[in-house]
Amino acid sequence: MAKTYHTIYTVPSVKNQGFEMTVQPIQEGVVFQKDLPIEFEVNLTKDNKPFSDGEIVAYFKWNSKNMIWHQVLKLVDGKAKINFISEQCGFGNLHVLFYLDDKEVFEQLRGIAISPEMIQRSYPRPLDFDDFWASKKKSLAIPFDVTYTTIDKSSHPHLHQSTHKSLLEKDISKVDIQDVQINCFEKGVSGILTRPKNRTPKSLPAILFVHGAGVKNCEPDRFVDEAAKGVMIFDINAHGIPNDMPKEWYKELGEHGALSEYHAIGRNDKNEFYFLNMFLRVKRALDFLKTLPEWDQKTLITFGGSQGCAQACAGAYLDEDVSAFVGQIPAYGDLTGFLRGRTVNFSDWLKMGERGRFDKKILEVAPYFDVVNFTSNLKKEGLFCFGLLDQGCTPLVNYMPAKEHLGDTTVVFQSDCYHSVGPEGQSKSWNFIYEHIKKNNHNH
Repeated sequence: MAKTYHTIYTVPSVKNQGFEMTVQPIQEGVVFQKDLPIEFEVNLTKDNKPFSDGEIVAYFKWNSKNMIWHQVLKLVDGKAKINFISEQCGFGNLHVLFYLDDKEVFEQLRGIAISPEMIQRSYPRPLDFDDFWASKKKSLAIPFDVTYTTIDKSSHPHLHQSTHKSLLEKDISKVDIQDVQINCFEKGVSGILTRPKNRTPKSLPAILFVHGAGVKNCEPDRFVDEAAKGVMIFDINAHGIPNDMPKEWYKELGEHGALSEYHAIGRNDKNEFYFLNMFLRVKRALDFLKTLPEWDQKTLITFGGSQGCAQACAGAYLDEDVSAFVGQIPAYGDLTGFLRGRTVNFSDWLKMGERGRFDKKILEVAPYFDVVNFTSNLKKEGLFCFGLLDQGCTPLVNYMPAKEHLGDTTVVFQSDCYHSVGPEGQSKSWNFIYEHIKKNNHNH
C-alpha cells in the first residue's frame, strides 16, 4: 500500500493596494511531523519590490479551533520566517495577516497536516460489517426493468430555460445522452447516462458519478466533454427522484418536503437508516453499467464529492468489479469521532452531551455507514481530495478513510480550500482517472 501526497495552493498569493504576500512552506508540501519544526517563509512586496514596514501577525489553530501558537514577525528585506512545533497530530490552519498603520491589508491562510498517519480511529469496525452488507446486497438480485428517455436539444422544452439551458449552448454531436430509470426498492436509480456516439462492444471504461448532500437532479450536459473523449458516465442523483422537474420542485422537496431532513431518517436502526438504500442504489447502478455491451469489462470507477465520497467508497466496497474510486472533500468519515473529542460537524446527529452522555443507538448504527469501515477493507486504488480549511466536513475526522485505506492512495491536499474543489483539484482527480484507465488497459 503506497500513499502519495500532493499539495495545491488555489490562492498562491494575496494582493491588495499594490501589496502582494506569499506564505510558502520551506519544505515541499504541507505534510509535517509532530514535535518537529513547522517552517514557512513570508514574502511581502509593494509594487514588486521588497517591503519591510508594517506588521505581520501569524498564528496557528489546531483543528481549526484551538490556537496553539502566535507571534508578531519581523520583516527583513520583505521576508520573515515562521517556525513553530505542534505536539499533536491532525490538521490545522496557519493564519498570516499583514497590517499597515494598524489596519489589516490582507490575510493568507494555509491548511496543513501534522503526522496524519498517526491519527487513530475512534471506534472499531463491527465484526459483522461484511455480513451485514452481504445480506443487504441480496435484495438487489432482481431482474432489471430499465427505462431510457433520449435527451437532446429538442427534448424537454419545459426545461430549456432552467436545467437544460446550458445543454442548448453545448456541442453534443459526439455523444448520446439518456435519462435512465432503473427499478430498485420503492425508489429506483435515477440518472443520466452519457456515452460517445461512436462506440463499439467492450470498448468503454465506465464511471459512476454520485452526488453530494442536498436534493437535486442530474444536469444533462455535465459530462458531455468527458464522454466525448471515450468514456461512458452514469450520473445518478442521491435519492432516486426524477431529473426532469422544475428547479422549484427540488427546492421545495429539500427544504420543506419529505427529504428536508433525510440524513436523520431512520438513524436509530441500521436496517432503516436512509443511507442504507442510498448506498444500495449505488450498487444497483454499478450492476446496470456492467450489463451495457460497450463496457470494457475491466475499468469501473466510482466518483463523488462530500456525501458523494461516502457513496463512491461504499460502491467500491460493495462491487468487486470497481477498479478505482475518487472521493473529493470527504464526508461521513470517523462518524464516532466525538469519542476522542473530535468535532463531527457533518453529520451532526453524532454528538456527545456536555456531561459525557450520548445516544447509545449511535454506536449501533453509525459504524455500518462510516466510510472508514468501507475503505479499511478495500485494496483498490483511490484518490482523496481534501479542502484543508473545511469547517463542515473537517479533515481531522474525514482523513480516517484515507488513512485506513488498504490500496494505493493518492491524497490531494488543497491547502487553502474550504468545502470545495478548485480547478487544480478537479484536474488532479481527472488525471488520476485517465491514468488509471491507461494503466488498466496496459495491464490487461
